[in-house]
Amino acid sequence: CDHNGGKALPESDCDADGLTTAQEDAIGSDPNNADTDGDTIPDGQEVTDGTDPLDPCDAIGGVPTLAAGCDEEVVSSGIAVANEILTPDNDGVNDFFRIENIESFPNNTVQIYNRWGVVVYEMAGYDNQSNVFRGASNGRVTISTDSELPVGVYFYIIKYVNEGNHLNKAGYLYINR
Repeated sequence: CDHNGGKALPESDCDADGLTTAQEDAIGSDPNNADTDGDTIPDGQEVTDGTDPLDPCDAIGGVPTLAAGCDEEVVSSGIAVANEILTPDNDGVNDFFRIENIESFPNNTVQIYNRWGVVVYEMAGYDNQSNVFRGASNGRVTISTDSELPVGVYFYIIKYVNEGNHLNKAGYLYINR
């Protein structure tokens, strides 16, 4: 990090989060901490995504994440997305897309789309055990099987049957590596 007399230069990016010291000072984030709010998304990416790098509960799509200590989204349809941030690094935290109570609805399909609307992952019988999305494609048109998907925003559709009713839940998912 470039310093002048012990103080970081305004154009420096000491924490390598994509924001200069001057930009971080302007928004109030910590220029020495790549993730000021501790939500696993670097401050620079949050600014790019239009979310607040000072608020761990300001997630893409407006739904907070459990990893950030926010309240779980409550849905009357019987399932809830437990984490909309995926960090597939095998540390035991947000390594896969977890859907609360999906096991109660075995007749289900989960689809993940990239920003161009291409299905990059699809699984029937999603179960939070062996059939899970870990940030890798399972072989669609433009992505080869088992390819790690790049950092960014993806969209999901969960289709399931609850007491004979065919239901859908859709939302956003962010992959951070």
